[in-house]
Amino acid sequence: MQQQASNTLTEADVRLLTQATSYGAVAKEARLPDPWLSMLVFRRILEGVPTVEKLLARAQDGELTVWIIVNNSTEDIRYQIYDQEWEFMRRFPGLGVNFTLIDREDQPLEQLVTLQDIDLQFTFRELAHAV
Repeated sequence: MQQQASNTLTEADVRLLTQATSYGAVAKEARLPDPWLSMLVFRRILEGVPTVEKLLARAQDGELTVWIIVNNSTEDIRYQIYDQEWEFMRRFPGLGVNFTLIDREDQPLEQLVTLQDIDLQFTFRELAHAV
């Protein structure tokens, strides 16, 4: 004889449902910035920096790893980029981000970075490969 599934909620079911949809849990999740939308903002922030060629990002274990690819940048431009990174972190304080600035110095990008694990890529200007 088969037993029919019950459509009634038990007290334990209601307790679990309440915990899963508590205001605190939902509110905390809603406060976390979307990492991919934040990358659109960061792209906008970096648009005026002349030597920036690419912005690469990967999400892993709740963290966002970001590579900023430049070519033959000056010290002043690197400091401008560092300031933009701080601005980004100020705008998105709940987002865990690790930045890496790579000056490829006319080397092909593929020699410096493995592109297969990249989740997001913005190109600012075409890369001029070394001859």
